[in-house]
Amino acid sequence: MENHMKSNNWLSEDEVIGDTLMFMIAECETTSTALAYATYVLAKHPNILKKLRNEIDEFFLNNDMNDMNDEKIKEYLDYDIIVQLSYMNMFILEVLRMFPIANITIQRRVMENTIVQGINIEKGEHLESNRNINEQAVIAP
Repeated sequence: MENHMKSNNWLSEDEVIGDTLMFMIAECETTSTALAYATYVLAKHPNILKKLRNEIDEFFLNNDMNDMNDEKIKEYLDYDIIVQLSYMNMFILEVLRMFPIANITIQRRVMENTIVQGINIEKGEHLESNRNINEQAVIAP
């Protein structure tokens, strides 16, 4: 049966289990890495941390949630509330822009011979993007 599965490009049970485990690990790893980068940025830039705290405190104060205990807040917070915190959302997007998590392994295969800024790139070659390009203020001349 396993030979039949391989000849039809099916995954074996071991491959499915391995791939599922890899997806689960990757999901946790990308989240923890993003949180680590966010913590790093906040540690390096206390002014950003202060601005985030002010936005959160103001939101809770303006929405009669200032006297809630931690358990009640956990029950109450959801996506609709989080998206109202515009500075926090901008902060998260900026951290993900500056420290892209998943694009390290993403490659592109060249589909036809081409020239980019005087450099010949042949069909079939694999290219990987510069993950640090987002740190440049200007990327075009």
